Parts: sequence; C-alpha cells; structure tokens
Amino acid sequence: MLYVTNITIPEHRMRNLNDEAVIRMAGSFKILGQKTPITVRMDGDDIILVAGLHRLHAAKQLGWDRIEAEVFEGDEVDARLWEIAENLCRSELTVQERAEHIAEWVRLTEERQRDAAQVAPHQPKKAGQQPGGINAAVRELHIDRTEAQRAVKVASIAPEAKAAAKEAGIDNNQSALLRVASEATAENQLEAIRRERERAESHRRNRETDRTTAQTEAQLFAEWLTERMARNEMPKIISWLEGCKSKDVTAAMRQKAA
Repeated sequence: MLYVTNITIPEHRMRNLNDEAVIRMAGSFKILGQKTPITVRMDGDDIILVAGLHRLHAAKQLGWDRIEAEVFEGDEVDARLWEIAENLCRSELTVQERAEHIAEWVRLTEERQRDAAQVAPHQPKKAGQQPGGINAAVRELHIDRTEAQRAVKVASIAPEAKAAAKEAGIDNNQSALLRVASEATAENQLEAIRRERERAESHRRNRETDRTTAQTEAQLFAEWLTERMARNEMPKIISWLEGCKSKDVTAAMRQKAA
C-alpha cells in the first residue's frame, strides 16, 4: 500500500486522463474495491506512476489515503513499454490514439534492439524480413502484422494534421487516416483532411435525406393501408408488420402478383 500523495504522475500522462473513466472507476471501487493494483517505479526516492492513472484518480476522488500498488522492476523504457501495453487494453482509445501507442512501442523496441546489436555479433537480415519492432509488436502485443504496419503509417501523420483530424472528427476512422497518411507533406495531409471532412458531411446529408425519404414513404404507405382496411383489422396487421422483415413481405407480395 502506498500513500496516494507520495505518487508522482508524469506530466505527459495527464493528457490521457478521462474524467468519465475516473467516475466509472470510482463507482466500481465503491462496490467492489480495488481489484487491480496500480504500477509504479522507483526513481531514487521518487515514486513514479507507470500504469493505473484512472485508478489513482478514482482513489483520490473517493478520499482514499492509500492505494494498492506494485513496484515495477526495470528502466524508464521498460516502464513506458508496460504503460503502452496496458493503455492498448482500454476500449476508449480512438484509432489515432491506438496507432500512436503501437508506433511508439515499435520505435522503442527497435531502439533497444539497435542498442543490443551494437554489442552483439552481426547477423545479416534475411531478404524480406520485417523490422524487428513490427515482429515484436505482433508477438508481444498480440496484434496482427497488418494492424502494426497501419499503426506506424497513421502515427507518421504530421502533428498539425493529427490535430486537424481530431477536430474534423475522423480520428476514429482508419480508412480516412490511412488516406491522409499517404500524403507526403503536412500541407497535403491538411488538404486531405479537408476533403475527408467534406466527404463525411456529404455522407451525413445523404443519410439524413434517405432517412427523411424513408419516413415520408412509410407515412404515405401507412395512410394508404389504413384507408383500405377495417379498423378492427389494424392490430393484427400492425403485429404482422412488426414481426416480419420488409424484404420478406415484398417477396411474398411479388409471388402473389406473379
């Protein structure tokens, strides 16, 4: 058990704080208690949070003095890799956020492999062999190779384009992000985001038009049908319509009309 006030939260971690997630976690703590310890590492006399940002804030919100914690044995890179792996388990990550986590995991792993290669005997890479970080991500993060490769590509989008993608509401659209990432410059990526925003707006307008048309047609059909049936038959017909798929009804009607 550690005192919550003694735990230092790295500044970059606070960007990932989700107030709704803290509220949900605090509610769970009230009912079930803390089931999973947070993870910390020691840096001299300082206790640095590695994983469990929302658990720690939930404990603070509930007024807890202490929290269950495990001490992580490893250096700063090990701790960051552990933090990324835990963050990838969170369902609320957008496609862009998940890609950034995976890409950082790949980069850190490749840097570590290069450092190790400097003191290890040289082994030539086989033809067609994938970068070591990609292989490690597939193996240790339990993701497929395509996801890892796409994540690295999405994460390569320029910072200003990433911010624009989030503002445009396409940061959770993998296809759109891959199209943006295929542009070579930040300027072209921003232009691609503008096109994606226009495309999304066009689709939204088309869906609204289709919905309005469908509602109008449904209203006209309902009026036509009620004019041609006895009032006491309405409950039965409504029940039939609710229980049948429209395509099955139209298929049956075509058979009758043939």
